[in-house]
Amino acid sequence: DMLMSCLEIAVDTFASLQKRGTTAQFNASGRQAIRTDGKPVRVGIGDVKFDATQRLVAAPEVSLNAVRSVDLVNTGGQPLLPGRVSLYVDGAFLGNTEMDFVARSEPFSLFLGFADTVKVSRELDRQRSELSRWGSGTRMQVSFVVSAENLSEKAMTVQLGDRIPVSQSDDVRVRNVRITPSTIKPNDDGLLKWDVKLAAGEKKDFRIEYAL
Repeated sequence: DMLMSCLEIAVDTFASLQKRGTTAQFNASGRQAIRTDGKPVRVGIGDVKFDATQRLVAAPEVSLNAVRSVDLVNTGGQPLLPGRVSLYVDGAFLGNTEMDFVARSEPFSLFLGFADTVKVSRELDRQRSELSRWGSGTRMQVSFVVSAENLSEKAMTVQLGDRIPVSQSDDVRVRNVRITPSTIKPNDDGLLKWDVKLAAGEKKDFRIEYAL
């Protein structure tokens, strides 16, 4: 009866994995002990090292918290299955995150937590913003000041993101787009992305203006 119960649990567990849409078989590393209560057992299937590029990313319109992320490429000989990832930095446990299926040679990114050494802000400059109406029309002129400040004693680079509205209607027009510095350009979807180099304790301001 106990054996049948364990088999039933194993079948149910495998069925739940199949719902993810991805299954694969791997050879376990060394001999493994299987629990008799049918609970899952963590089994090592390989050890591989990836080159990693860390980034500090911030989108002040969405959140005033800068985050740390790491960009990697699966250069191993096996795909990486979707599921929970345990994160460690310099031997210290950071927490858990989730990742999707990653094929061989495919790039992917992981979230490493918030960066408390970076302070970002996005404030409306009311002196340079106004709302006006005439007839059946309405004009909104807005000016935002985006700031990034390095609170640490080391130089760093932060990738900032923002956006300019893109009209999907002939009744709405976006005009007088001005971004300071002018080297920052939006893509076709109105998204802005630029790298900011900050010395220790340095703060930099950027301005984004447009009229609707």
